[in-house]
Amino acid sequence: MSFGELLFLAILALLVFGPRKLPEIARTVGKVMTDLRRAGNEFRYSLEDEIRRIEVSEHAPAKIEPPPLVEGAVAREPELPSTTPVP
Repeated sequence: MSFGELLFLAILALLVFGPRKLPEIARTVGKVMTDLRRAGNEFRYSLEDEIRRIEVSEHAPAKIEPPPLVEGAVAREPELPSTTPVP
């Protein structure tokens, strides 16, 4: 919008609503714009958080579960490498 268009709209609003009602209308419009901006930011942040959570869950390593024990088998501790030198 150019300066001329804004000036025309301001004069038109002054003629339609009058000098007493115009500040109240401007205040109300300002509050509505602030509320809309806040709601938009909250929505955007919630979407970004959800996308971040999905990306983290996709890149997280999958848990590897041990195979089920065979009936009659005995579970044992994994063998650790020996610390004694080999001759």
